[in-house]
Amino acid sequence: RRNVVLVFMESMSANLMGTFGSDKKLTPYLDSLYQQSLSFSHFYSSGIHTNHGIYSTLYSFPAIMKRNAMKGSVIPVYSGLPTVLQENGYCNLFFMTHESQYDNMNAFLRTNGFDEIYAQENYPSEKVVNSFGVQDDFMYQYALPILNERAGTGNPFFSVLLSISNHPPYVIPPYFHPHSDVLEEQIVEYADWSIRQFMQAAEKQPWFDNTIFVFLGDHGKMVGTPECEMPQSYNHIPLMIYGKDIKPGVYDGFGGQVDVSPTLLGLLNISYLQNNFGVNLLEEERPCMFFSADNMLGVKDTKHFYIYDTESKQEFNYNIHNGTLSPATANTTFDSLKTYAFSMLQTTEYLIRKQLTTDKPHSNP
Repeated sequence: RRNVVLVFMESMSANLMGTFGSDKKLTPYLDSLYQQSLSFSHFYSSGIHTNHGIYSTLYSFPAIMKRNAMKGSVIPVYSGLPTVLQENGYCNLFFMTHESQYDNMNAFLRTNGFDEIYAQENYPSEKVVNSFGVQDDFMYQYALPILNERAGTGNPFFSVLLSISNHPPYVIPPYFHPHSDVLEEQIVEYADWSIRQFMQAAEKQPWFDNTIFVFLGDHGKMVGTPECEMPQSYNHIPLMIYGKDIKPGVYDGFGGQVDVSPTLLGLLNISYLQNNFGVNLLEEERPCMFFSADNMLGVKDTKHFYIYDTESKQEFNYNIHNGTLSPATANTTFDSLKTYAFSMLQTTEYLIRKQLTTDKPHSNP
């Protein structure tokens, strides 16, 4: 079995990368990695918060507007990528920069397939730089000897690393020298540099050639001027899958965080019981993709973008031409996009309410 290392890149909107049109040269390493990876050009985060990204990527359920699905009076139970890998002999590790109980991560992740959690409690206190704990490059450095130890057991590992530096309050370490004089851009440069340092160190490890690396944004952020009521830079994120024998190329179809798990399990040739909303993007094509941003719900295909404001009940319709949006009149195409997005969320609500979020038989389906 191949190891898997998945890196959530905090607030890494696709719009920050040169690959997607930025002229600020903030992400030279990620841009080079994009060319060497199986990359996805029309890939979207489920929501605009970190808990949405973790939940959707690992367990293939959509974000439900503002709700944090990892919280509850009783810890929610899900099957997904961690549980399937665990059942196939993997040791699952999760590294974060901040306190482990933040957003109920520790309890939720331990309940749902993770064997080990590393967080602020594990790190030297002098390495803590702000309320979100240690910086990205320290977390990556800390993780490497632990991954070496796990690799030495002869069993495969699945490791998730949750970065944080590209989230205010921004802290630029004194040993990093950015070329931009804008703090919000400097921190993106630093996040990119940290990933380069991690990968250069990982390349020297004996387990590197037997490992698939996955890089994606946990969500995006506002970049440039809003083009509509639901700026796409918040949800349009990069996804790159890199590893020996992973053929580089760009997948131009639609995809979302809910699709990461089945796509990876397909690459690993591991069978599983499908009980969620993801598809293997290498075998099945999505006609459109839906996503949310707090009170806003969006769904788009190649030529149309439908937006619904759940608070004001307003609808917004746009045509897409060469990446540019123009207001459009409602028609049957927009109606079908709306129906698709609403049905996904309603089904999600039903499965959660009926506790049908695992692959185990349920006594009262």
